[in-house]
Amino acid sequence: MIIHRTRQIIHESGFFTKKKFGQNFLIDPHILDTIIQASEITNETNIIEIGSGLGSLTEALAMHAKKVVSFEVDLSLEPLLRDNLSPYSNVELIFRDFMDVGLPEFIFKTFGDEPITVVANVPYYITTPILFKILECVSIKSALLMVQKEVGLRLTGKPNTKDYNALSVYMAYKTNSFIAGKVSKKSFYPAPDVDSVLLRIKTVKNDYSPNNELKFLKFIRDLFAMRRKTLVNNLSGQYEIPKEELEKILKNLGFSITVRSEELSLPQIIKLYQEIVEKEE
Repeated sequence: MIIHRTRQIIHESGFFTKKKFGQNFLIDPHILDTIIQASEITNETNIIEIGSGLGSLTEALAMHAKKVVSFEVDLSLEPLLRDNLSPYSNVELIFRDFMDVGLPEFIFKTFGDEPITVVANVPYYITTPILFKILECVSIKSALLMVQKEVGLRLTGKPNTKDYNALSVYMAYKTNSFIAGKVSKKSFYPAPDVDSVLLRIKTVKNDYSPNNELKFLKFIRDLFAMRRKTLVNNLSGQYEIPKEELEKILKNLGFSITVRSEELSLPQIIKLYQEIVEKEE
């Protein structure tokens, strides 16, 4: 397998890893097994992989999935990848920045109406843009992302913890997500500075559907804009509501008038949004 030859491939080819692409190549085959199991991949699964690297994960996916379309932004990897993955007829390599692709159109053209799973080892600097692009595409029902540990904890943060933030709420609203495994920095070559986690994502249809989703998502961001402040002090200025009126709204909802954003669950945030924004529309 490619993963057993990673160091050899790099040294013999003279390839130099590029920090601007966040290139750290997986060398632990046990992590590949964990990814395959956590992704629930079968021979009927269609995969979009973001970041082919040297092809070790691509190869593992190809051995279990129906089809793998893998995006790689580093054009210098093309000769190595085409050689490494030549035995697999169910792999399509695309040397293009995933963020530049019109995803709904691409998926329909490539896979038709069949469901898609995304698998990726995501560099820190582009985690959030990639995540939003995936979640905004209705054809994608699930994903398995390898992300830095700190990022994974923030994306799955729970109320009343230091990891809880606007992204945590957004993820709870759009998905059922959890940490499916831990990945030591020693599992990569060259080794990065921090450990990673495997983030399992399944999109969900929330019981609540706002009148204007963009306004709702902005409200979530506004809640956490100044998280050290109480909601009364935070929202009164942003939404031009007298503090006395906000205190009355909080009391009617059963909240303390000194409540902070990090104390509210998604259902509570929805109720607050309905009172502050939707009732005014």
